Formats: sequence, C-alpha cells, structure tokens
Amino acid sequence: MDGTTQPAPEGFDALLAWIEAEIAAPDAAPLTLQRIAAHAGLSPYHFSRLFTARTGRSVMLHVRQRRLSAAARRLAGEPGLKLANLAFDSGFESQEAFTRAFR
Repeated sequence: MDGTTQPAPEGFDALLAWIEAEIAAPDAAPLTLQRIAAHAGLSPYHFSRLFTARTGRSVMLHVRQRRLSAAARRLAGEPGLKLANLAFDSGFESQEAFTRAFR
C-alpha cells in the first residue's frame, strides 16, 4: 500500500491475498485490525477508513465473513465435524462466538 488516500490496486489485492492466507493458516497469530494494519504499514484508524472506503465494509466484518465461508465449506465436506473444533479451527474464540456469527 502506498499510504495515499486510496491503496494501490496491486497493493490492496496483495493485502487481501495475505488476509486469505492468514485465515487459512491453522497456526497463525490472531488476525486483528492492529495486525492487518501493521502488515499494510498504516495505523489501524487510517487502514480501517481506507479498507471501508474501498470495500464498503469493515476489515473485521470482511475477516469474519471469510472465516464463516471457509467454515461452511469445511462443514459441508466433513458433516461429522464437531462445531467446537470447527469454531476454534476457524479462528473464533469459542463455539458460542462462532454460532452467533453464523446466524
């Protein structure tokens, strides 16, 4: 990202790819606004504003939706999977947080 008013398209695409890789990584550190913004080289506030302007949704809503999509695909492929395991594997703090987000 170049730090101007709008992220460069190639930089933004690379950042989205990094977010996807972090969501898919089983042992990655928690994906927080602070961590994503640091990866982009911006303050959390500035990054959040740019991301929302670019996508129409907050970065954490984007992360949650991508996690839920990945979890739904996995659940469809593994019907006997325990929800608690799926919740933790998908980056949620608890099964309760996962089911609330899934509604």
